[in-house]
Amino acid sequence: AYGAVDQMCCQISPHSVLVEDHLQYFHFAGRLLGKALFDGQLVQAHLVRPIYKHLLGWPLLFSDLEQVDHETYNGLLQMLELDDVSVCCVDFTVTEERFGAAETIDLKPGGADIDVTNDNVGEYLEALL
Repeated sequence: AYGAVDQMCCQISPHSVLVEDHLQYFHFAGRLLGKALFDGQLVQAHLVRPIYKHLLGWPLLFSDLEQVDHETYNGLLQMLELDDVSVCCVDFTVTEERFGAAETIDLKPGGADIDVTNDNVGEYLEALL
């Protein structure tokens, strides 16, 4: 999959779970990239910034979401500009599509019962990352 902002940058596809042993492929690709970097070789693999930050052990920031999902990033920015975020009727869950079916995932235990308010909107954004 390509980055939301820069179509020349690659990111991990959420559909990679369809491939058997997909984590072993990522592990191999990471070792290959690490070996090349260790040996001082230039690698023509353009990855989205959050992947580089993960490889370096740097913390992800809210602004990094823009490179992965531009629409979600803009929507969350608009939510932050509201005087009262509770009008969005959002809770601590996300809905993901898997194999054509929608699945709701709690961002924290009991997330479906916790509404996002002005007091906990920062915690909600952190949980999304």
